[in-house]
Amino acid sequence: MRWTAPPERREIVLVLVSITAYLLAYNIETSLSYVGIDPVAAQGAVFRRIGLGKTKVLGRDGRKPSGWRDRLELEIFGSWGWDENHISGDGDERRQSKGTGRHGAQWIERREARALDSRRFGEDTVNDSFRSWKDDIPLVNVVKHVPGYTILDNAIVYNGTVFLVTEDKSSLPPVKSIVETTGSSHDQWQVVTKTEALTQVGKYGGFISGVSWMSLNDRPCNTTLVDLWRVYSSLDQKIDAQGHTSLPPPRRLIFPRLPYFSDPDPEDAAQEPERPRTDTGLDHFLLKAAFAQLDVQYRQDWQDYHKMSVPFVFERLVISDRSAAAQSVNDGQPENSPPFALEASSHWWEPVRRTLVSYFDRLGDEASDADGGDSGFWGRSKSKKVIAFIDNQSDSTKSGKSAMIPEDYDWLARSLRKLGRDNGYEVHVISTSSVDTTWEEKMDVIIRSTIVIGVHGDHLFDAMWMRPSSKATLMELFPQGTYSGDRELVMRALGLNYMAWWTDEYVDRDISTKII
Repeated sequence: MRWTAPPERREIVLVLVSITAYLLAYNIETSLSYVGIDPVAAQGAVFRRIGLGKTKVLGRDGRKPSGWRDRLELEIFGSWGWDENHISGDGDERRQSKGTGRHGAQWIERREARALDSRRFGEDTVNDSFRSWKDDIPLVNVVKHVPGYTILDNAIVYNGTVFLVTEDKSSLPPVKSIVETTGSSHDQWQVVTKTEALTQVGKYGGFISGVSWMSLNDRPCNTTLVDLWRVYSSLDQKIDAQGHTSLPPPRRLIFPRLPYFSDPDPEDAAQEPERPRTDTGLDHFLLKAAFAQLDVQYRQDWQDYHKMSVPFVFERLVISDRSAAAQSVNDGQPENSPPFALEASSHWWEPVRRTLVSYFDRLGDEASDADGGDSGFWGRSKSKKVIAFIDNQSDSTKSGKSAMIPEDYDWLARSLRKLGRDNGYEVHVISTSSVDTTWEEKMDVIIRSTIVIGVHGDHLFDAMWMRPSSKATLMELFPQGTYSGDRELVMRALGLNYMAWWTDEYVDRDISTKII
């Protein structure tokens, strides 16, 4: 037969079958879907038929085909059904009780969920900046109080006075136990009735939402942060070892009695170099690392509130006044003792400490150490013990404060380094001078330290950032016959060990209580 002869019947059938097979294969997914077969499952079945034991093919629901799902995938994703354009699930989960099912989850309708999602403390919008209370003026609520340390709701600031509005004046603690110094160059603090307040304050004003901290100390204090948090943390006694807390972060820290700058205002500010900021006792870097949301305000900011033509209501105000606290403590007892008597979780400091540790990206190291870390042959952790010697020799010599005799200083530094070499410890000598040691270098060492040692002074309060453990210890060196319990109070409240020394003599607590 010539090649130009018309095709035979069987040849025509063969061509049509070939074209049909090609079209079906080329559009396999559409073809199978048309006849009601899951194309992904079919493809997986083909792979398995030809001997391929695994598949990377995923269905439109994000899971492997039903024939390819192993126990791990079923554990992670579950075996729920899914119809296109519908929420995944079999429907049973919508009826299960709370705490049942694979994950103990509970299905809640949107309407019910909204009802459960109540407004969190401090949440507001721009529309809530000013409020009209008419005759229903906000009443003060004393949430917590010990002398010098108070948590107040609805304190009203207006025209040089802080108003505490109440129906019963006798229900509030004496003003002198909240704030010791009032009047003259400072604010007035008044307890007034609703009627008196409406006459003096008016029927509307600004609303400062969230938690505000206020330090009424008129001199730098290194314990301001820990004192305020100790009072505030008493509101959540369920803080755990991982630092989980229900407390919203403070939004602002106010120093009503400290100016922003420590030097006098210049006549021509444009010609001045960078001006020294007031020493609050808190490092400016520390505040930003531990409380990134915190806004710091000073005397000028506080005075602005009083110069406004309307009152401002502070939703929650946590107050620290060491002068007021000093009126209630025994002779020689640290002024900031009262808040440490409040009931609180044993892990009350962890939310703040772990935030700072996170700043240095060291939480992973802590978790590794807690789990045993990289262990040696006998199962002992390979992580080194860290000893930090806080060296204030240079600063103390310049300022005339207490410093070690040069020969003793050299001997101690040499001995610590030898101790490190002989025992495999990591020893650091960190200076209190920012010229010699930056804040980040210093704190990165302290948060990893097991022992912090140094000559007595407020610079040793940095030891509060050590990780709590049975071995974490602050060793404070005092001149013979002297002692101060300021650092001991804080360290023991944090669960850290404390030791005071006179040269080579350990000062036990019985002796120290007699000295102070």
